Amino acid sequence: MSNIEEAKGRTGYQSGAVDYLTVTTKTDKASANMIHSLLSLKESEFWIHQPNKPWRFKGYAGKAYEGIRYGLRGEEAIVMLSGPTCQALWSEVAPLGSKCTRIDLAVTITLKDVDLDVARDAYGDWLKSSTGTGSMVVSSRGGQTCYIGSRQSTTMARIYDKGAEQHEEAGRVWRYEIEAKKPITNPLLARLLETDDVPGFIFSYVGHWLEGRGIKPRWFATNMERAIEIESHVTSVEKQLVWLRTQVRPTVGKLIIAGQEAEVYKALGLPLLEDERLKGWD
Repeated sequence: MSNIEEAKGRTGYQSGAVDYLTVTTKTDKASANMIHSLLSLKESEFWIHQPNKPWRFKGYAGKAYEGIRYGLRGEEAIVMLSGPTCQALWSEVAPLGSKCTRIDLAVTITLKDVDLDVARDAYGDWLKSSTGTGSMVVSSRGGQTCYIGSRQSTTMARIYDKGAEQHEEAGRVWRYEIEAKKPITNPLLARLLETDDVPGFIFSYVGHWLEGRGIKPRWFATNMERAIEIESHVTSVEKQLVWLRTQVRPTVGKLIIAGQEAEVYKALGLPLLEDERLKGWD
């Protein structure tokens, strides 16, 4: 039996969605447009009159609703969407931002037969590949969560028992989430906005991400070329950042401590500005 046939045999309903989005703006005009447009969306009638509370985040001040947070910081603005609200609004809100700093892609599957060990099996597959950081957590209710990657990574995954999380039948509904952060978020969001099959792209992207770390997804996906291209870019960026941290940074630090800061900036082609001097090297 092929992997696709096996996946079809085990999986009933499956869905792919954008489950979390953070976008920001930098100018007064862009910020006013994003917040005004958010409040003017036709869907806003379903949440704008719902309970809300003041919200603050990294200097931003605004309001928090169920699934929506927005605020201003000087000329800048931020909008955060999560859960079902994000799934409904992300494609309308995303083009309003100047920059995307986080986006979560989620695949949710409903198994035909209960399986309590999907996350544990994924963790076991990952251990065999021995790549990166991972962990396994079992809650007091028996629900499992497998984490692959770290908070510092450009991308990380969570595989968890969605049914157990919602106090429903355990082992039936499972969620696979990829959390992506800068610098991959903007190109990833651009691909999502231009595709005519968002769920299909998400199935492919998340599936390829998992397979690249030794984990066999419990669903079937086709047309993975564009997802592979994005993931290859992520891997390349992560390797470059590791090289900068481990190979370049120590040398730059020693030169700055030795009083060669101006020469370092010149060699890197960066302007030497008094309020942007490199700090924390000692």
